[in-house]
Amino acid sequence: MMMMINRQTCGVVIIAIAIAAAILSFNPVIKGGEDFTFLEATIDEIQAAFAENKLTSRQLVEFYITQIENLNPRLKSVLEVNPDARNQADEADLARKRRSRDDQGRRSLGKLHGVPVLLKDTIATKDKLNTTAGSYALVGSVVGRDATVVERLRDAGAVILGKASLTECRSWLHTVGLTSRAGVIPVLPIHDTIGPISRTVSDAVYLLDLIVGFDPRDYEATSEAAKFIPVGGYKQFLNRDGLKGKRLGVVRNLFNSRNVKSGATIVDNLEISNVDVISNPSKNGELTAMLAGFKTSVNYYLKDLVSSPVRSLADIIAFNQKNSVLRRQVGLERKRKAVELMEKLSRDGIEKLMTENKLDATVTLGTHFISVLAIGGYPGITVPAGYDSNGMPFGLCFGGLKGTEPKLIEVALLLNKLLW
Repeated sequence: MMMMINRQTCGVVIIAIAIAAAILSFNPVIKGGEDFTFLEATIDEIQAAFAENKLTSRQLVEFYITQIENLNPRLKSVLEVNPDARNQADEADLARKRRSRDDQGRRSLGKLHGVPVLLKDTIATKDKLNTTAGSYALVGSVVGRDATVVERLRDAGAVILGKASLTECRSWLHTVGLTSRAGVIPVLPIHDTIGPISRTVSDAVYLLDLIVGFDPRDYEATSEAAKFIPVGGYKQFLNRDGLKGKRLGVVRNLFNSRNVKSGATIVDNLEISNVDVISNPSKNGELTAMLAGFKTSVNYYLKDLVSSPVRSLADIIAFNQKNSVLRRQVGLERKRKAVELMEKLSRDGIEKLMTENKLDATVTLGTHFISVLAIGGYPGITVPAGYDSNGMPFGLCFGGLKGTEPKLIEVALLLNKLLW
């Protein structure tokens, strides 16, 4: 599971495979029962404003839609706004009023209730929104049902605000996680996953708790991953003392890093073997495996649509006319060897590094380390760390072995607070 924290993300953004989001900056004052200043507000603060009648979901949605209309012509981060978003917000506000009247607030509506959410355009929604994976060939296609993660969001009362943009077919970038892939346009089943982007670690964790778990529609992946989900969920690891007693390994042979201490033991100047191979999809077997698996997985998805302008990868290729990547096909034997290469690189790389140095987590600067985590299906979380000399933002990336999401949450939470 890869979680991304961004200080300028509006609300909470669900992403499928990719590492980009609709980034909208704002400093509004929204008028409710009292003035509510929405300046980098968290989910907890939004819910508190709801409870105190300082804010409604409808006001929040109206603001986001206005921000999208003003900023999206330049940012091009949002493909579509859900025409039903305002109605969903009204329903959330009504449910909140009913709960207050009927049970005096004894029953919680949940952290995501009434909160607007953007979905990557690979995640199926059974509504008026398209699901295209960034491909014009799939505009107008009709899915049979919501993706499992969307069902869980709707059940929690979240407002589906719209679809976020991505390059066609996600540019093949992805990490493996704990969430169901059912209803997500596939690239390679062994690598496909969904994860949250939000402004804070706690917001990402609230969303993660909501979308993880077993799904019979994706039995193979979720039944195996479910054993890593802690009893009580992940929010219990939002611990301010999370760094105490931890051993953090600073990996430097991809780039220079900076030390950040707060009760943790820092193991510095570590290097991962064959990092130039691991971080290159053309050398580490990742691209070969994806090319081999993409045709089968995408054809299966397309055939399951209720209606669609295209029904196969060949149809998409014909539609695009200019396509150099999707035309390539790789045999099963090459795919098998590619997967074996990724497994070996992972064993000899991050697994060996963490085991030999008895690390709880690794930390690196920037996002280059994501490829190291991706090929082995390891969890990671990034938090913003500052801006470079050109004004470009960069972050710290924390990674670990399978099942170490609780440790990564503990470490990242404190670093998120220390840095910002």
